[in-house]
Amino acid sequence: MLFNRDTLLASLMPRMPQKVEDVATDCLVYILTKSKPARSALNSLIGNTVPDTVEDCIRFNAQITEDGSRFDFVGYDQGDEKRVIGEAKLDADLGSGQGGGYLSQLPDSSSVLLFVVPDHRIDHLWGKVVDDVLNWEGGHRDLETVPDVPERVDAQRTRAHTGM
Repeated sequence: MLFNRDTLLASLMPRMPQKVEDVATDCLVYILTKSKPARSALNSLIGNTVPDTVEDCIRFNAQITEDGSRFDFVGYDQGDEKRVIGEAKLDADLGSGQGGGYLSQLPDSSSVLLFVVPDHRIDHLWGKVVDDVLNWEGGHRDLETVPDVPERVDAQRTRAHTGM
């Protein structure tokens, strides 16, 4: 991965033993934890993108291991319920179950599986996410078109529902 060394983080990254995506995720969670405007911006993005109302996230944790999965970050609402599972995919490929498996670990109430991806990787990664959701062994998922999604947020304008 190429770095623009004009930022403090980019100049320090080559010296850090952790993966770039882990450090970037830790930085994102730090910013969301310390900055109310940043939390508001993320909650607003989710609110403007997801057709169902999602409770605002007020707390975030990075590198969460739960039920055999390792989430890059999780956002919790006031009742300490998971509302967002986030994965940074700056350079890494999608792991098996990071679509369907992670989606199944969100509550039945409104919640979001969020991928933080550079613009040039959206279409490629989105196809892998859709495939993982549709072929996940833990349960059937149906994808449906979601109208009125902001133009560049939509790789395919779909959302998943648990099929029983």
